[in-house]
Amino acid sequence: MTNPVCPYCNSESKLVTGLVIYPHRKDLADLSFYQCAPCDAYVGCHKGTTKPLGRLADAELRKWKSIAHRGFDAIWKGFKNRGIDGDQLTFIDPYEAVKTPGRMTRGLAYKYLAESMKIAQKHCHIGMFTVEQCKEAYAISQRGFDHEVLAIYEYLARPSENLLFGS
Repeated sequence: MTNPVCPYCNSESKLVTGLVIYPHRKDLADLSFYQCAPCDAYVGCHKGTTKPLGRLADAELRKWKSIAHRGFDAIWKGFKNRGIDGDQLTFIDPYEAVKTPGRMTRGLAYKYLAESMKIAQKHCHIGMFTVEQCKEAYAISQRGFDHEVLAIYEYLARPSENLLFGS
């Protein structure tokens, strides 16, 4: 596999350890990252691999990816998120979350987000988004997913034995 190309300067990134990206975080020292030092762009890798988690991101894109994830993850993980600053997160107990309207799997949440953003589901991943797409994903998450539509998605995701057919 070739190293990812930096989207800012079109140079090949370099594989580095967490010590290079986060020298003050010893807990991240053994993790792998791809970095374009001149552009201050980097992306982490899936744990124990050199497979990138998304695209290289500069400081602005990293900020918006974090914000987009905060809003999006709040929808499917059972959190309520009321602001970009993140100060008003309310946790819903995981056992209660199953009974919470709008609680869904990550895959269903991404499917809904893809349809809301009018992009193919295979291209709907916050790790691959632009700043503009991150802003759009956050705005969709802040509005909240339409609970009636979510009920349909959840119903369709049930195992087929739950569906009744004429006999």
